[in-house]
Amino acid sequence: MPPQGQFGTAGQRDDLIAIFLTGIPNLTQPANGKPAEELRLNVAVPVTGNPNAYGVIGGDNQGYPNGRRLTDDVVDISLRAIAGAAYPLFHPGFTVDATGAKLGDGVDANDKTFRTNFPYLALPAQGFASIPHPGNANVGGSQGGTNNGGNQAGRDEVIKNITKAREEFNNTFNGSKDEFENNINQAKDQFSADINQNKNPNEAKDRFINSLNTTKDRFLNMLNQTKDRFNDALNNSNRL
Repeated sequence: MPPQGQFGTAGQRDDLIAIFLTGIPNLTQPANGKPAEELRLNVAVPVTGNPNAYGVIGGDNQGYPNGRRLTDDVVDISLRAIAGAAYPLFHPGFTVDATGAKLGDGVDANDKTFRTNFPYLALPAQGFASIPHPGNANVGGSQGGTNNGGNQAGRDEVIKNITKAREEFNNTFNGSKDEFENNINQAKDQFSADINQNKNPNEAKDRFINSLNTTKDRFLNMLNQTKDRFNDALNNSNRL
């Protein structure tokens, strides 16, 4: 392990100070910057064709703690940095402890493939199935016996109903939104036609506002009905 001197002494952990407080010199440390615990990014570093998940301590200056890419193993990097993995960057004669250089949380990659367009993150896992532990059927179940898979069919039915209700809600929302936009455009066109035909401006305005209110009420009513069906499907899950 590196020296563990007090802050401000010759034995201070200048590697951790640079990584987490001031920025790394010639990489993420700004000129005349103030010490602050924040993530810094040097956009002048060229994009690498062979990114290393361990970022700077893995020899890849485009990675964490120079910003943070989705594939950067931030937890492993931080653990290894605390154990001294970045200390040789500031003290070339220091040899990193072999065990410290292998510290990690055991999670080396995301369980889902990242998307190729914004926001790039994979979709979150749904919270209704116990994958990867499908045998854990006794969630909130009886205290006597294992009930191994006893309620699985019921849970599957709930998941199916919730998925169906969610899809129905999304479809209703999208359809209502399109209808809402079409009605708004029609109301605008009618308002413009009334004005162009020199009709009473106040009457034209009233017709326009009435049309907007009618469209809004219909839109909200359809959403509320679908929302209620979705909530009913969610409430049924409490019976398991």
